[in-house]
Amino acid sequence: MEGGDSESDDELQGLRRRFGTEGLEWDPKSCSKETLHVWHWLVDADANLKAARHINDKLRRQHDEEKEQLEAYTEHLRGKCEERVRELEDETRGLKEDLEALLAGTQAVGNMLQTQGLHDVAQGSLGEQIAYVLVERSKLIEELEISRKTPASDREKDFMGQLIKVSTDYELAKRSKDEYESQLAGMRDRVELLERASRQLEMDNETLAYKLEGLEEVNLPEQVYGVATMTLGHPVFIAYLCQRVPSHDLILRDVVFNGGSHPVIVVEKIVSL
Repeated sequence: MEGGDSESDDELQGLRRRFGTEGLEWDPKSCSKETLHVWHWLVDADANLKAARHINDKLRRQHDEEKEQLEAYTEHLRGKCEERVRELEDETRGLKEDLEALLAGTQAVGNMLQTQGLHDVAQGSLGEQIAYVLVERSKLIEELEISRKTPASDREKDFMGQLIKVSTDYELAKRSKDEYESQLAGMRDRVELLERASRQLEMDNETLAYKLEGLEEVNLPEQVYGVATMTLGHPVFIAYLCQRVPSHDLILRDVVFNGGSHPVIVVEKIVSL
């Protein structure tokens, strides 16, 4: 009983201090069992609150530590990701350069095959082109082995046959070249003749123009001198010349009517009459 009374006194002292702390008046006479029971709840709640705050602080510190660790790990992952991205970019750039080099090589091989007349093979893929080269290599190796095993006389016959064929092709090509050069020389001669004839025609036209100026000075009729093309075949010019040609000069009259190869000379002769 004494222990129970001592505990009750301690609780009452605790109530008094708490009331004083809260600024309330304490009346020991009004204290009852219900008040003590509520006080027990309050003490338990206060203890639980302190424990909860302690746990909360501990959890907050743990959370902060975990947050720092997570941020550090996140930063580490970010660095790793950036490094990996750079590596992938470098790898992609290297693969792109390798691809471009491969495409350039494929294009070069295709061009060489095109040059050799292997258009079908040049249009195929790189694998097909390599397969074709390997097949041709195998054929060449087989032919080389056969040539090694073939007696020297047979090889000499084959070589002579190939040599004769090459010589024949060379002679045919040389003959075709000589014929072409001969035709070209003939064409050049014809061009020179045409140029000479053109220059002679220009000189004849200049002479004719000069003689026509002389005809103008001897007062040729307007309808004769004004003709754009002054030839012996023009009717007006024929009529005028017939008036000047004597009737007994049959040769000159025949030239006037039938034309001639030297109209300037004919005009000069008639004008001099």
